[in-house]
Amino acid sequence: MENDMVITSPSNERLKHARRVRDGCEPDLMFVEGARLVQECLQSGLKLRACFHEADPTPLAQRLIDEMASRGCPLYPAIRIALETVGDTVNTQGLIVIAERPEFNLIRALQARDGVAPLLVCLDSAQDPGNFGTIVRTAEAAGASGVVATKGSVDAFAPKTLRSSMGSAFRLPVVAGVEGGDLALASSAAKMRMVATTAGGETISTRRAASDGSCWNVATSVCVFRCAPRSNL
Repeated sequence: MENDMVITSPSNERLKHARRVRDGCEPDLMFVEGARLVQECLQSGLKLRACFHEADPTPLAQRLIDEMASRGCPLYPAIRIALETVGDTVNTQGLIVIAERPEFNLIRALQARDGVAPLLVCLDSAQDPGNFGTIVRTAEAAGASGVVATKGSVDAFAPKTLRSSMGSAFRLPVVAGVEGGDLALASSAAKMRMVATTAGGETISTRRAASDGSCWNVATSVCVFRCAPRSNL
């Protein structure tokens, strides 16, 4: 659904709303920037709220815009100077999408899927969005069934986190804002083994096998990466 008028003013109300999403002030929405990430978003089937694009888009961007139009996404062409006031990168990439965040909860993340027991990666007090996104991407590549972030961690769907995850956060269940105690209780109730690491702790063991002879990377495991010594895990 293309808007006939081109946005020329940075003070446009729709651009103001996009900046609020970018800055994390709209908790149900996320800010997706750049053709590659927008393409991943479309392939994941997430609900789209709005698209802002240059009036003269690149061929790839135009194909993505056409697809969004076919899905009924509101489209707002804008001049480059106006888009530059919204973008989260140094140089605007000319294509920004506002989409609804995928919703997952801890109970769902702990459930087996297709008869396969879950393997969760948990980030405790993770503060660097680039590291967070990289771990989400690595978790998906390694076959994990989800990522859990404890309360106090960086926003799992902040623009920089999304760029680092390279689309993995759209596909892999990511549950944020979980209390450490709730994670421990839910994991215990689900009979899941918890394996933890911490940057400031001693090396207790580097073996892959647990004391009972089983392997650390067996199914039904929660791998916790502690990034700061302030959680109650």
